[in-house]
Amino acid sequence: MTSLHTSARASNAQTVSSAMARYRLAPIIGWAAIAAGLALLASFLWQAGVFNALVPKPPVAPTVVDNPQQGAATTANVTGFDKENQPYVFSSETALQDKTEPHKVHLTGVSGRFQRNSGEVITLASDGGLYDTDAKTLDLEGKVHIVSEGRFMADMDRAHVDTTTKKMTSDTPVTVVFGSGTINANGLEITDDGKVILFKDRVRAKFISQASEGDGKP
Repeated sequence: MTSLHTSARASNAQTVSSAMARYRLAPIIGWAAIAAGLALLASFLWQAGVFNALVPKPPVAPTVVDNPQQGAATTANVTGFDKENQPYVFSSETALQDKTEPHKVHLTGVSGRFQRNSGEVITLASDGGLYDTDAKTLDLEGKVHIVSEGRFMADMDRAHVDTTTKKMTSDTPVTVVFGSGTINANGLEITDDGKVILFKDRVRAKFISQASEGDGKP
């Protein structure tokens, strides 16, 4: 009997030990199963691109603007009347409004047309310019070309135009071509509705000689 009881007790002890071992291993097996499930889920999400969507994207480089202090416009077209109620108009290929001085507009590819009281038209053109909407002035720069129909053509690097008075001034070398010759100077001033042209500094004139009557030429 003693042998049977001893064997039974040993068997029971083994059963209890085995149960306790399984009890201790159960959490480990459970966590392992959870880890395996998470790994499988992560693999699925990676392939689906979810992680790529969650990863912060590098900041986009800001766009470089040629004139960061200016607001852009496509073209400019200005019309008005001078103090003598004569119309004028000028336009540009591009325009940039200054942000610090909004009344100033930077222009490129400028062309314009003014009319005198006599009806005569004065046209102008330049590579660029600056228009002041408050003062109604236009500063031209780069290959400035002014034409008064039937009277003269003038070329210079810079010119200042008052649109209300039609007064034009320049402090750069100018070349003015008339029907009778050419005048070069280091500046000029056109006033009185274009009737008066004042040349400044080192004026040089070259006139075309006219053939006198009775010189024998046909």
